[in-house]
Amino acid sequence: MKSLLRVALCAGVLWVSLHTSVLAGSRLVHTEVSAAGGKHGLGASVTPADTGVHRLAQSVSIQAGVLGVRGFYNRSVGHSGRFMMRVGGQYLAYRKPNRVNLDKNAYIMLQPDFMVGLAELGARWQVFKGRSLYVATSLAYNWHPSLSLRIHAEDKLNFDGLELTPEDVGIVDLGFKWQQVMPYAGVGLGKVAPKRKLSVGGEVGFFYMGKPRVALDYTGFLETTTIDEQIPIVERNLSGYRFLPTLTVSLTYRLP
Repeated sequence: MKSLLRVALCAGVLWVSLHTSVLAGSRLVHTEVSAAGGKHGLGASVTPADTGVHRLAQSVSIQAGVLGVRGFYNRSVGHSGRFMMRVGGQYLAYRKPNRVNLDKNAYIMLQPDFMVGLAELGARWQVFKGRSLYVATSLAYNWHPSLSLRIHAEDKLNFDGLELTPEDVGIVDLGFKWQQVMPYAGVGLGKVAPKRKLSVGGEVGFFYMGKPRVALDYTGFLETTTIDEQIPIVERNLSGYRFLPTLTVSLTYRLP
């Protein structure tokens, strides 16, 4: 699956390069034809505007939302301006330790490790001509599809007379992992090929992450329990959490 996504991303880069070369060649040909026409008195009868040739639209966009910042390079396919390919990525990370007070002078430390790092290749399609509604889809590769949490005590803990030292509590590492290849689908408001230099829009959608897997490692008093037997039950209870929703506001800059 990783190889398939790498091939798709390479194809997207090749597609952008090919269209750039074709567009540059087209401009050169039309310039030469226009110059030749002017030389022989043909005037504007052979210019691109008269032959029905239109420039392909391209833009860059930034989307900010609940899952961080996404950035895209967009390029139209065909001359209708309703279908755009896009390639980009997204990043969000949170690793700040937190002290949680359990007792008067007792704390535990929570050290999260959460990151969303995506590389995406996809497309947007304007549903109705002249309208601002579009649908979006993409295939994303997440190189860190997990959420982990380390828990340990800083001081002695007292639970109704039961005293636990930091050594008794030990260290608990709890992790959740999803698949690395994540399809995306969404809908948005805004022109996929805007006429203005700067335009604002919005998009809502979701990534499909697959069934989560649970990993648990620990030392201390938990070693005397049968908590490992509960992992399959936890995974079964979490099996419905396969979608990652996203809501973004976008700013698009149309390139010349």
